[in-house]
Amino acid sequence: MHFVQFYPFGLGLIFLFTIQLCNTQSICDLPNCVGINPTSIIFTFCEGLGHHINSSCCFDKDSKVLLGLDLNGCSITDTSKYLDTLTTVEYMSLRGSDVNCSTNNFKGMINLRNLWLSDKCNFTCPGGDTAWHDESSNKCENQTDLCKKYNFTCPENSKCANNGPGLFHCICADSYYGYKCTRKGEFPVTIFTACLSTATVVTSAVLWFLTLKKTVILPVEPMQ
Repeated sequence: MHFVQFYPFGLGLIFLFTIQLCNTQSICDLPNCVGINPTSIIFTFCEGLGHHINSSCCFDKDSKVLLGLDLNGCSITDTSKYLDTLTTVEYMSLRGSDVNCSTNNFKGMINLRNLWLSDKCNFTCPGGDTAWHDESSNKCENQTDLCKKYNFTCPENSKCANNGPGLFHCICADSYYGYKCTRKGEFPVTIFTACLSTATVVTSAVLWFLTLKKTVILPVEPMQ
């Protein structure tokens, strides 16, 4: 007899998602990067402040917060898929890279204070002239607070916040959260985490049970 085991579709998705996470490459370990060395413009800032250097990245003394980044020689044309890890970066050099200065490459980088440009930027800072206090043909310094510059007004219970060079958005004001910031109070992090954890455990248990129990026995036709 032949035994055919049917795996739940959800389990397959979880497996693929896990593989994708495991294969996600750190921006500090991109191919062909020159790395931060004594000739790197980021080296002066990182070494001078006693920070920790790891390949193309400069971290704080505890090696937890990414503060500087040198993409010289790196095999990369945009940084969009790494933006979640770049929000704390203060110093960044694009020299010797193919990264352009599209604002999408810097979305969320609200702490970026010094940016050295690549040839792909065409001597233009991301966000344009109004996004920086000081700029030259190869360097942009000190982001402009566009919320204050344009006195932008957000809807009720929300406030304007910078979102990277040349970008700003509306976020919930203090003590408000939820859809259109209509809920007042603190977001129930503990309850949300507990519910999410419980749901994850239950779902995993159900999937595991189904993989064990959903076995179909197919009869073999007698040979003629």
